[in-house]
Amino acid sequence: MSIFALLMTVSMSAQNPLMENTLREKIRTGNHKTTKILNSLEKSADADDSKISDNTELDEGEPYIAINPTDSLNIVVSFMAFTADSELDFPIYTSFDGGESWALSSYNARGVLNPNGLNLGGGDPLLAFDSSGRLYFGHLYLAATDFSDFLNPTFTIYWAYSDDGGLNFEIPDDNIMAQAKVGLLDGLVTDGDGVFDRPWYAVDNSGGNCDGNLYVSGWFVASDTSSLPSGMVVKRKIAGQDTFVPTHTKVSIDTLVQFGNIQSDNQGTLHVTYGNINTDKLMYARSTDCGETFSTPVSIGTFAWDEAATTYDITDRDNPAMSLGVEPITGNVHAVWSSFENGVSKSYYVRSTDAGITWEPQKEFGDLIPNADVQAYFPNLAVSPNGRVSISWYDLDANDSGHYVIAESLDGGATFDDLTQLSSAVTPFADYECTSSPLGDTCPFFGDYFGSARTDCRSYSVWSDGRDGQGPKIYMGITNHCGMVTGTTDFYPITNKIALQSLYPNPARDEFYVEIALEQSSELNIRLQDTQGRPVRKIMAQSFTNGEHRISLNVNDLASGVYILTIESDFGMINKHFVKN
Repeated sequence: MSIFALLMTVSMSAQNPLMENTLREKIRTGNHKTTKILNSLEKSADADDSKISDNTELDEGEPYIAINPTDSLNIVVSFMAFTADSELDFPIYTSFDGGESWALSSYNARGVLNPNGLNLGGGDPLLAFDSSGRLYFGHLYLAATDFSDFLNPTFTIYWAYSDDGGLNFEIPDDNIMAQAKVGLLDGLVTDGDGVFDRPWYAVDNSGGNCDGNLYVSGWFVASDTSSLPSGMVVKRKIAGQDTFVPTHTKVSIDTLVQFGNIQSDNQGTLHVTYGNINTDKLMYARSTDCGETFSTPVSIGTFAWDEAATTYDITDRDNPAMSLGVEPITGNVHAVWSSFENGVSKSYYVRSTDAGITWEPQKEFGDLIPNADVQAYFPNLAVSPNGRVSISWYDLDANDSGHYVIAESLDGGATFDDLTQLSSAVTPFADYECTSSPLGDTCPFFGDYFGSARTDCRSYSVWSDGRDGQGPKIYMGITNHCGMVTGTTDFYPITNKIALQSLYPNPARDEFYVEIALEQSSELNIRLQDTQGRPVRKIMAQSFTNGEHRISLNVNDLASGVYILTIESDFGMINKHFVKN
């Protein structure tokens, strides 16, 4: 019998049955070394011939993004990544020019583990700025102290903070939000307060009594010695304190829940959504007393979820993974999520126009957004300070292939405009093959959710892009809602290995200059396209050494209008719009 089969057959009467799926999810998002060890363990017991894939592609998934409220050009992104030696890591990239170039943070996620420890898995990087510009980061690891502890690993959420925009981080003396051991064979939670899964950050930046408080929502399973309540809960770190409050507030009535999300508005109200696994309903609750108590949860939508389904090429875990957004001033609430229905992935939107008191009926994307395709997956939502709502998602055909796109509402979610492509090439999910393992089918790791954030004039969307069989890689699309190139999207890889430092003058009349910085040598293919992606001019295709490079281009013969400069490199693709006068 495999490890997964053992997990599925153990009686979980004293624990939450969803622990089975949580353990499978966290281990399968661990490194390839761990799955091979698990495979060898179960082979020795049963002589099973199932084989772990030797694929060591550097998958990247589940990006989280935050914008500094004191400097809108300071943007920080983190995500789950597999290093060259197949270990799970959480790189943090920060930008001080609105996402056009990136620096890699000094934070070493794996350094918080025991140097001799074994990383079995983990996930869920978290980011949030407070009103002073302090950045909070968090992530979880499932790790064993050594091989003797392999079947009884520790489930830990770590946190840290940065006061320089995400370049360097301070690790507090108590850098653990929650921690407990989990028995892989019996599902028992011991030796700590409990398991805290799928955490989500929010900071109170209202200027009120609880300004600066850091909140984290998540699904909690108490240990055998803990008196804390299990279910969807909210933990708090009070402003000015360096530790989290040891207790937490239970939000849900039931304990079999997951997929939580939390937001705070300008009045200091906390908004929480989560999924009830027993009823397949999305639930909502709010707090007006700084998270000490929450309203009775109400249903705001439904979803279909089958974690054992095998009919979807998109992912091996069918997760509604809702995204929540709140209008800062009015407190009006918006949510989107996925639903897996008869082999098709659909996505839905719902809103409240009275700060969460009442809710309108949910709407399917195909009925809400013009030109939406057959399937919608990985929906994500962001709300600007002035109340504009943006939704981004994978818009897929019946063959599970399509672009990552965005649509915007200028009327608070009543209507949405036509979708706009964010990605410059399709991701063909069906071309990515899954492999069988003792822990179930293992697919390339795109994750369960993506990220987005907004200013009044720009939408920042981050997603895992799978074009050209390259494996999941994180990209950012920056959509302009103001200025000369309104409605256009610039496209950047999240990496410090290449940066488009400057394109000037913009607008250009006769000639413009491109300045590129490379951390490593790379082949560069540079060309011009029109706004429909049709080729206009090939500039060059040649190798460049590491360092800074300046390229000039005469555009005197081009017709006036908007064009796209495309730079393909070994580290990803850049698309940058410019105007020819």
